[in-house]
Amino acid sequence: MKQPILTQLLSNFDRSDLENWREYLVSPFFRVPEKLRLLGLHLHEHWPDFSPDTCGKLAIQSLLFDSVNPSESQKIYDAFSQLYKLTLQFLAHHHLQKHPQHFVHVQLEELSKKNAAAQVEKLYRESHAQQQDHFIGESKDALIQLLSAQQATEWFARQQQRHHDSSRVDVLNATDQYYLLTRLKYSCEWLNRRNILPAEAGPDPMQHLPDLERWSSTLRSLPLIRMYESVLGMLREDDREAFRTLVQLLAQYDAQISVNEASALFAYAQNFCIRMVNSGEQQYLEDLFMLYGETLRLDLLHENGQLDHRQYKNIVTVGLRLQKFDWVGTFLETYREELPDQYRNNAYLYNLASLRYAEQRYGEALSLLQEVNFTDVYYHLSAKTMMLKIYFEREEDEALEHLLVTFRMFLQRNKEVSTYQRDIHLNLVRFTKKLYQLRLSSFRLQAEESGKRLAKLQQQLAETKNVANVSWLEEQVGRMIELLSF
Repeated sequence: MKQPILTQLLSNFDRSDLENWREYLVSPFFRVPEKLRLLGLHLHEHWPDFSPDTCGKLAIQSLLFDSVNPSESQKIYDAFSQLYKLTLQFLAHHHLQKHPQHFVHVQLEELSKKNAAAQVEKLYRESHAQQQDHFIGESKDALIQLLSAQQATEWFARQQQRHHDSSRVDVLNATDQYYLLTRLKYSCEWLNRRNILPAEAGPDPMQHLPDLERWSSTLRSLPLIRMYESVLGMLREDDREAFRTLVQLLAQYDAQISVNEASALFAYAQNFCIRMVNSGEQQYLEDLFMLYGETLRLDLLHENGQLDHRQYKNIVTVGLRLQKFDWVGTFLETYREELPDQYRNNAYLYNLASLRYAEQRYGEALSLLQEVNFTDVYYHLSAKTMMLKIYFEREEDEALEHLLVTFRMFLQRNKEVSTYQRDIHLNLVRFTKKLYQLRLSSFRLQAEESGKRLAKLQQQLAETKNVANVSWLEEQVGRMIELLSF
């Protein structure tokens, strides 16, 4: 039968999640029905594969029912559905165990229903004191404070007590805090999307951004709000001072903000550096390298215990551009086993080839590239691009001519290559071919004529948008112009 959503969900559990789920199933407190507990323990035993032989329809029928009967099919589906719902309850319960402060507003609501006046006031005083000392590490923390203050305000209003309580002021302050933080956060996301995908931007996000000047300095001084205010400046105006402020705040508070918020804020900082580097400000490469180092230290790049292969490549690329060859070699080996299985071999071989290419050990680089599995379009494009550069730089004309033809045909025919990737790599092939032809013709042309043709090519390159490896092409043109002066 089709894989149930329950086993799809369980496949995403790590070992710790799985053992906590098992404890939930067998706990007498939660009173999980016997058949559901049996089904859960069986799935626990066969995690994470859930093969048809052990977890298919027939296997589950024989486990849960005395006989294998086609009429029992609906009961099997019902069992999986009920256990899935229990698993969602487990996830909620497990979250509240790890974050009890997220449960306070529910506790206040239930105590209010019981008219437990002393308990309501005691819990609110305690939680309010803790919240005042608690660092706002994500927008959810601000929402929890708001919900708790709302519950207390509604309680005191119903009691019609005349003595002073702070809950009304608290709810106003929490509302401002949550509103400003949330508005800033999602305004940044909106503006970032507009910068990346202008065609899909929709209404101008600028008219929806908050007017920060009207908010109190106390509110704006909260670290997370200051961070998103800095991001806003980076996105709207490429504000370099805002970038420095964000980096300082991240260094000061990185251990206190949530993983999700930290990941988003570091990504904004990294993308800012990439924009600056692409615009010619190469000094931001050092900042980008530092930021990658911090995200590795804080374990922000891993998901389910694995490092994304694209991040692996990005880090290598930055390290090589800074010529940190020893560091890159160590990084490649250290994180190799943390890559997803389906990408590990290709990612490692390609990035090791990149290191050898940067070290000008071209023969070793080519040998490594020949081991890359070209069924993956992402690595096919990257590997062919590196081969093209090696053949050109080593003046292996026959190999270069063959690759220029086959690479162009691949780009034109392969349906898995996106339009953008096709265009930028076709431009790379086109300009490399022109440069190669100019190099061949330079032996029979006067230096002045060769110089004019190179200058014209240089201008065409500058005027053409969307060219893969444009900096490498510019470097090769520059080298050929220099050679003409000798």
